[in-house]
Amino acid sequence: MRHSVFAIAGLAASFAFGGEIVTPFSQCRPGAVKPAGWIRDRAVAAKNGYTACMDEVSEHFRIAWTTNAVRRGDSLQWYDMKNGSWNAEGGAYWFDGLVRLAWQLDDPELKTLARSRLDTLLNRVGENSCGFLWWLDRRNPMERDEAFGKGEWHFSWVVGNAERAVGAYYEATGDVRAKRALECAFGWSDMAERFGAGVAFVGGIADAWRLTKSPEVAKCLDVACARLAAESQFAEPPWEYLSDTLNFKRVHERKFRIPSRHGVNCQNSLSSVAAAWLRTGDVKLRTALDAWFAFFDKNCMLPYGMPVSDEEWGWAGARRGTETCCVAAGLGTRIAMMKATGCGVHGDAAERIYFNAGAATVSRDFRRHVYFQMPNRNGVGNEALRCASHNEETTTRYLRQHWPLCCTAALNRIIPEYVQGMWMTTSDDGVAATLYGPSTFTARIKCGEVAFTERTGYPFTEEIAVRVDCAPGEAFPLKFRIPGWCASPSATVNNRPVALDAQSGFAAIGRAWKKGDEVVLRLPASPSICHWADMDDGGRQRISISCGPLLFAYAISEKDDNTPLGEPIEPALAEDLAAKDVSVVRRPMPEKWDWPLDAPVKLRLADAGGAPLELVPYGCTKLRVSAFSPIAKDEKH
Repeated sequence: MRHSVFAIAGLAASFAFGGEIVTPFSQCRPGAVKPAGWIRDRAVAAKNGYTACMDEVSEHFRIAWTTNAVRRGDSLQWYDMKNGSWNAEGGAYWFDGLVRLAWQLDDPELKTLARSRLDTLLNRVGENSCGFLWWLDRRNPMERDEAFGKGEWHFSWVVGNAERAVGAYYEATGDVRAKRALECAFGWSDMAERFGAGVAFVGGIADAWRLTKSPEVAKCLDVACARLAAESQFAEPPWEYLSDTLNFKRVHERKFRIPSRHGVNCQNSLSSVAAAWLRTGDVKLRTALDAWFAFFDKNCMLPYGMPVSDEEWGWAGARRGTETCCVAAGLGTRIAMMKATGCGVHGDAAERIYFNAGAATVSRDFRRHVYFQMPNRNGVGNEALRCASHNEETTTRYLRQHWPLCCTAALNRIIPEYVQGMWMTTSDDGVAATLYGPSTFTARIKCGEVAFTERTGYPFTEEIAVRVDCAPGEAFPLKFRIPGWCASPSATVNNRPVALDAQSGFAAIGRAWKKGDEVVLRLPASPSICHWADMDDGGRQRISISCGPLLFAYAISEKDDNTPLGEPIEPALAEDLAAKDVSVVRRPMPEKWDWPLDAPVKLRLADAGGAPLELVPYGCTKLRVSAFSPIAKDEKH
C-alpha cells in the first residue's frame, strides 16, 4: 500500500435501529456550514468563475431541465452529442453544486438562480412521471418503454444524480414542491426493479427516503437494494484476476472487456452500495466496500488522492490521469463513507482529494479546467492522454469547456461537497469536526442549539482553533478527527491540556460547553516519502513527497496554465532520500487565497545531484512534477 491514508477501515461503527442502520454522523442542511477564510475565497471564486455563469458556457446548460430540452426516443441516450441528454447530466451536476453553494455563501444572486433553474422540474414532476422526466407518462406503454429502453443509461444515472440537487433544495428551503417531486420520482417500485443496480440510483432513492419518509419511496428503496445486492458488480469484492487486466491502457484498447470500469461509475456505485448496506445491514456489502477501496489503493491510486480514471481505471502511473467528474464523485463517496461508518480514514482520504486533486481541476480564476489531470504535467505536448472519445491534444489543457461537458458541470460540486462535509452531528447527540478548514457551523442537537467558529490556515498551518458561539448548557461530546498521518496530536480547552483518545480516527471531548469556550487542536505535520511502482511504465519506481494531507510538487515555471516558461525539467531524487533530508518552510497565509505558486508552506531538499530543490503544494501548480524518478548513488554521476 502506497499511501497510509487509504488504509482499510474496520467494520461498523454504526448500529442497528428499527431495521435500519443509524449512521454515526449526519450532515446538516446546506448552509449549516459556511466557509470562511481561504476556503471562502475559493467558494467566491467558484461562484464568479463558473457556478453563476454556466448559462454562458454552453447552450446545453441554458436549456438543462427546461421545456426546451424534452428528449424522446434515441435522444434520451447520452451519446447523441447534439440532441442527446448531456444537458440533463450536466444540469444535474451543476444544480447540485449551485444549490449547496448558494446557501453556504448565503448569496441572494445564487439563490435566485437556483430557484429559477429548478422551477420547471419542480412544477412539472407528477405522480405519473418517469422519475424526474416529467414529459414521459409511465402509464403510457410507449413512453414507459422509452424510459426503460432507449434511455436506460440516462434514466438510472441522471435521475439518481438529479436527486442530489432536488434534495438539497428541499433541505435548504423547505419548498413542498421539492418534497413532492422526490416522492413522485422515487415512489415507483417498477423503476427500482429495472434500475436498482444502476450507479447513482440507490443512493438517490435512499436520500429521497431520508427526506420524505414516504412508504412508497421506502418500498422502492427496498426493491432497489435487493436488485443491487443481487446484480451489481460492486456488491461483491473485486474479482481475483482484475489486477491482471490493468495493463490494457485505454478505453479503446480495452474495448470494454470489464463491465463498470468507468471511473465515475465506480465511485457512484460504491456510494450506492454503502446506501444499500445502511438500509439492509448486509455485512457482505460492507466487506465488499472495504475490498474495493483496498483494490484501488493497491493498484490504481495516484499520489494526489484519486485512482486512475482516464475514463476507466487502470494501473497507477506518472502520466495516467483522473477525470474531473471522478474527483467530484470520489470526494462525495469518501464523505458518504465517513458518515456511514464513523471511520476517520475516509475523512483523511477526502481531505487528500480536496486539497490536491480538487484544487488542480480548475485554473486559479475558476474559469478554465482540465478534463484529466495527472501527477506529472510538463506542458510540452507529451502530457496528452489517449481516449477514443476525446481530442488527445486537449484533454489535459485548461480550457473554458471540454467535450463532453460532464466535467465542466461536475467541477461545481467539489467545493460545496467539501464545505458541507466539514461539520456533522453525531448519533450520540453531539457534534463532530469531520473535515478541517476555516468555517462556521450552526445546528440543533438533542439538548439544544449549538454554534461554532473554526479559525485556521489548515492544511497550510498546523493549528485549528474552535470557539463555541452557542451552547445549551448541557454536556455533549465534541469530536475531532485525528488524521492517520499525525503522530503527535495535542489539544487544549481554554488553554488547559486535554487528553485525546482517538477511536476509529475521532477523539471526543465531553463537557458542558458554554459560550466562549475554545478548543485549540494541534496537528503537527512532517514530511513523508512514498515509493511506488509506475505499472503503466513497466514498474518503474517513483517517489512522491507529502506533508500532512498535502502532496508536494516541483513547479515548472509557467508562461500560462498550459505553457512552460523556458525548457521544463523533471528533477530526479536520490533513491535513499529520507524524511530527515526534507525541511518545511512556512510563512503567513496570504490575504487572499487562489492557490498561489508562492505558497505559504514549501519543502526544501536536494535533488539527486545535490542541487537545492524547492517543492510547493500540488494544488498550487499547473505545470509540475510530483512523481519523481529515483536515482541510486552509483547512477548520480
